[in-house]
Amino acid sequence: MSEPLTWVRHEFVSTPSWSAKFGPARWPRAMSTYKYPFLAAITNREVQEAQLADIRGGISLVRVDAYQTPYRTFVLLWLPPPRRFLPRRRVVVVPSATAT
Repeated sequence: MSEPLTWVRHEFVSTPSWSAKFGPARWPRAMSTYKYPFLAAITNREVQEAQLADIRGGISLVRVDAYQTPYRTFVLLWLPPPRRFLPRRRVVVVPSATAT
């Protein structure tokens, strides 16, 4: 086995929103885990996230899933949805009116 592990890319698909954040996909034909750490998910199921540079120079945490069939290996990258917190509820205690 060679180090780092290298795979041959056959094709890729990206959504318009992915391209807007990360730019048009320009994946090379041969891809190694050294330059593309998310590929480690192919052999290591514990790899579920990876950092990926966006077009603005920032780093985004992306989710990774790898699927293997007898014919191909598929790697899916996606951005987790933003965490949405419920608004804080404000509890107001009103003294009850008592009859005297």
